[in-house]
Amino acid sequence: MTIGSTIRQYRKELGLTQAQLAQKVDVSVQAVSKWETGAGFPDVTQIVPLARALGISTDKLLGFNDRREDFEKLWQDTVDSSHADPRQMREVSQAALELYPEDKLFLLRAAVDEEELASMAEEKRVREGHLHNALGYCRRLLRLDPDNTDAKIRMVRIYSQLGMNDQAVALAYQCTGAHREWALKYCLKGEELRRHIQKIVDRKLTSLLSELSDGDLEMLDAAEAILRAAIPDGNYQHYYEFLAEIYVKRFARYREEGEEQAACAALRQVLELAREADAERNRAFTAPLFDLLENRNPPGIPDRAWRWLLSYVEDQIPQWREEPPLAEIVTEAYAYLNEQIPECKF
Repeated sequence: MTIGSTIRQYRKELGLTQAQLAQKVDVSVQAVSKWETGAGFPDVTQIVPLARALGISTDKLLGFNDRREDFEKLWQDTVDSSHADPRQMREVSQAALELYPEDKLFLLRAAVDEEELASMAEEKRVREGHLHNALGYCRRLLRLDPDNTDAKIRMVRIYSQLGMNDQAVALAYQCTGAHREWALKYCLKGEELRRHIQKIVDRKLTSLLSELSDGDLEMLDAAEAILRAAIPDGNYQHYYEFLAEIYVKRFARYREEGEEQAACAALRQVLELAREADAERNRAFTAPLFDLLENRNPPGIPDRAWRWLLSYVEDQIPQWREEPPLAEIVTEAYAYLNEQIPECKF
């Protein structure tokens, strides 16, 4: 479209006469007429107010069509096609990059297309060619945006597929948080990968148990059931702390409901867990889910749960000493811990 036809189209869409547009831009009606017929052109000082009056960008007024939207629509149409072909996707991405060589989204899409073509290639040479092309796009993207996590994770995947494992691991460790966990799963192998996944499961299980432990009795029951299913052999290591917290909170819930017998049983179970934990201290896990992990608690000291329990008993509810069933358990707990760590003199 010429600038004259653009002015006429958008003037009519807005329902303006030539005179009304002329008034908005502070020119004569004859000037607007000349613009629309191609007999004249707006002065450079009139471009911005004219574009503003027509509600369009100066690029659109001057005929500088932003084709990025066209490429975006073409890419989306190709994705939505039931027979989407990575080759077609790559053609769209490459055509877009010819006009927008520093567009981060198009660079990432081009890398994805090349990696997808690599997965389809039967010949090693062709496959590696596509992977190196993908690396090239990712490197261009990182030069523009050094902290782009998507590019780093994709490069880790590509390095791993090319057998460049040292580079993959080094780049994975440049990521942070959950992105690092995700990246490492693409490049670690064998026992290292299994240990890495166990650490992720350990962290997520800890988070889940922490949330459930703040709930009602049903949630506490669910937390215990999940923990015992995850570690069926009973060697809980640092998870003894969670079991103790579950029973301590059960104790509190039962006390609130006036169920003294159930409360005493819960408190008794905490003491039994302390004894079990002491027997297992400084050992590694033996359950298959965590058999490559070690106890997180430092050796030579009681687990935090027992210290917390004593503080709870001693500082917050001193009247327990006057309640025979509870006093008996508290006294037994003190005697046990004095036996284990006499220097603390509980």
